[in-house]
Amino acid sequence: MSEFDKKAETFTDQKHLEHGKKVANGLVKIINEEILKNNEKVNILDMGCGVGSVAIPLSLLNPKFIIDGIDPSIKMIEFFEKRVKEEKVERVFPTFQAEPKPENKYNIGYTSNVLHHIEDISGFLKKIYDSLLKDGQILIVDYEKSPISHLFHTNPDSSLVHPSGFSKEELQKFLVDANFKDVKVLDFGSIQRKIVDENKNESLETFNFLVATGFKHD
Repeated sequence: MSEFDKKAETFTDQKHLEHGKKVANGLVKIINEEILKNNEKVNILDMGCGVGSVAIPLSLLNPKFIIDGIDPSIKMIEFFEKRVKEEKVERVFPTFQAEPKPENKYNIGYTSNVLHHIEDISGFLKKIYDSLLKDGQILIVDYEKSPISHLFHTNPDSSLVHPSGFSKEELQKFLVDANFKDVKVLDFGSIQRKIVDENKNESLETFNFLVATGFKHD
């Protein structure tokens, strides 16, 4: 059983679901207007969708959105499927798989708080790139590297590859190296978390988020 299978249910708590709504609302503001204007339906890939905390609220923000959520954790997908049925969500399709099917092509591909779990970032971004249609858009949300960002995960596990998150420069380079064009890295809000140090002193710390976006033009 993977680490994500073990903790899948924790991602259905109110804190995670509220954060997912914030991410969804933020993504809508950055999605390219030409994509929305020029397509009767907008096919979206959520790579590492988890329990659907972003995909479900995102689908409700625009009737054009059709979202495929994929994740290599079977437990995550089971909770996602349960939420889809309970909330009677349409146009959202969770699937247990590690990478996009070659025959499926998308206008938009995004991840939320996934990249810091990925060892082969170049290979991961290539999978998203290959899944996009011409002029398709990528959106990568993750937390920004700072002197305290390694504390973002209060209970680190074996799935955590980049515990300090990423700088704007790192995200920019990742997307440029993956052949995305018109790359931008933008501030994407923040959250506060209670941190307890080794002396059991508590403090409320702020963690900033970034969104990196670019386009596949060939």
